[in-house]
Amino acid sequence: MLREFRKFKGWVILEFFLTHPSTKIHFKELVRKLRVSPRTAQIYLKTFEDDGILTKERVGNLTIFSLNNELQLVRELKKAHFLLALNELGFLDHFLKGNSGAVSLALYGSCAEGTYDEKSDIDFLVIKRREVDKRSFKELEKWAKKEVLVTCMEPVEWNRKAKEKDPFYRNVVRKHILLYGADLVVE
Repeated sequence: MLREFRKFKGWVILEFFLTHPSTKIHFKELVRKLRVSPRTAQIYLKTFEDDGILTKERVGNLTIFSLNNELQLVRELKKAHFLLALNELGFLDHFLKGNSGAVSLALYGSCAEGTYDEKSDIDFLVIKRREVDKRSFKELEKWAKKEVLVTCMEPVEWNRKAKEKDPFYRNVVRKHILLYGADLVVE
């Protein structure tokens, strides 16, 4: 799906900012880096600025653009983009191939909240009875050029954390994206 989106130059510009959320870049550098025409860049940068997705500032005679990470819409766009990237990579299929019997797979932390930046790691929780095959996570780490942290627990241990109202349990349940399997909330 992302491959099709990338045919649209507005998406190419937006995707740059979603994948570089703390980057500040001036107009000419963006045009050069993304190989889009100045007019195309101007149209979409103005549209995204008008929608509050991008912020613009003047530094001398340069116009600098950056992602408005404070906007809830931007956080939702970052989450959607990350999930689309996982889908394009076939991440879930690779995970399930090596992890039959997995009870749940969830994304949590800054990627699930849409607050990640270039330095953020990617956090997963796997609930499974046996050892976890981590090859799919290593592939993701190589692709994303970010550290991927995998927390593995048996269902019994997860249920115990729920009953004890463990801080880790409460944090994950509060903000996570369930990618596969049973709900993480234990009643």
